Amino acid sequence: MPRFQHLAERLKGLAAELHVSTTRHGKAYMSAHVPGLGLGSETGALQVLPVSMAVPSARASSRQTDPAERLAAAEATGHAAGACTLAKHLSRALLASQFTGPAQLLLGIAGDGGFVHLLCIYSDPESSAGYDDSMSLSFKLPVRSDG
Repeated sequence: MPRFQHLAERLKGLAAELHVSTTRHGKAYMSAHVPGLGLGSETGALQVLPVSMAVPSARASSRQTDPAERLAAAEATGHAAGACTLAKHLSRALLASQFTGPAQLLLGIAGDGGFVHLLCIYSDPESSAGYDDSMSLSFKLPVRSDG
């Protein structure tokens, strides 16, 4: 997720609000829009949790080479969720998570689109399970209803 944090930091200079989307295909999208310009990014090969919710990605046809088209196709089939949040909130949450050094950073959109959720999971070097269930850091970012 350092790449995602870097992108949020850059897009923050372009627009005050960012649109964040996740798909059941294991992709995350972030975009900023201002009059006359839209800029975004697609991050792929992400793990979908719970695993039972993952949907295999259909092979992209020649007309679906654009990330915006892939996101639109996932939204049309109900395999995507998105929300618009303030860029400064997302950037600060991602930056704070980097300082704490999580083993995993989970990104999700609430089922009703009510908030963007970032959850930091930490490793436990003294446990064979690998992760420390007693410690986590969670950010619930408010969404913009007009975005």
